[in-house]
Amino acid sequence: NFFSSMMSLVSPNSGNEMGIGAIVGSAVFNILVIVGATAVCAGKTLDIDWRPLLRDCSFYAGSIFSSLCIFYDEKVYWWEGLISVICYLFYVLFMRYNEAATSKL
Repeated sequence: NFFSSMMSLVSPNSGNEMGIGAIVGSAVFNILVIVGATAVCAGKTLDIDWRPLLRDCSFYAGSIFSSLCIFYDEKVYWWEGLISVICYLFYVLFMRYNEAATSKL
């Protein structure tokens, strides 16, 4: 996956689709492998809370949506980068107060 993404970036004939697809695909793969490996290594049935799953899926869907909006015109402007950094800071701040936020659900 890493090498195919690198070839997509350095090849003059390829578009940006390979790089974006690799980012989204590898994130989904990593999430599934971590959850699957945890379940296999636990050796017993795990009781998993639904709130972290909802939180992670919501932030992931929001990041995919914002990435698609930013890459739609095939240009990234400075203000789009600033919005991305602000969204990341919001995520970090949310994770700082995650326990208080999820206990209210």
